[in-house]
Amino acid sequence: MISSWNSVVKEDDIVFHLGDVNSYSLSKMKEIINKLKFYIIKYKIENIN
Repeated sequence: MISSWNSVVKEDDIVFHLGDVNSYSLSKMKEIINKLKFYIIKYKIENIN
């Protein structure tokens, strides 16, 4: 997955991820995300009910 992703996405690309990202432990997900190329913009939307 990482090599496929990085062959398409460049260091300065902005990727919008609009859903769940993992089924691994938090430490494993951090390891994977740190290997992916993309520009990180963190934004959290709170559930408003």
